[in-house]
Amino acid sequence: MTEQRKDKLLLTTFLAFVMIVFMVFMLAHAAWAHQNYPSNCCEDRHCRPVACEEIASDGDYWIWHGSRIEKTKAMPSQDGGCHVCITEKGVMLCIFLGGTS
Repeated sequence: MTEQRKDKLLLTTFLAFVMIVFMVFMLAHAAWAHQNYPSNCCEDRHCRPVACEEIASDGDYWIWHGSRIEKTKAMPSQDGGCHVCITEKGVMLCIFLGGTS
């Protein structure tokens, strides 16, 4: 095997290793991010942190980007930030309030 082929093989192997490590990190991060949400809200894809300033109050409802949920369904945030759990169709399942909301 020529020196040039060895270098190319080494580089390819290194890049594959870096990609695998990155993918494992991303999967672990996604699992960690959802562990604090109740399963009836999250279903592994609906919840995400949002800026507390994006959440508005309108009478008996909390509103985030046009989606609303009754204030009685709000829960305290475990990390002090704000989070929403919303379906692909824009139905808000849960809201977690922290900060100054």
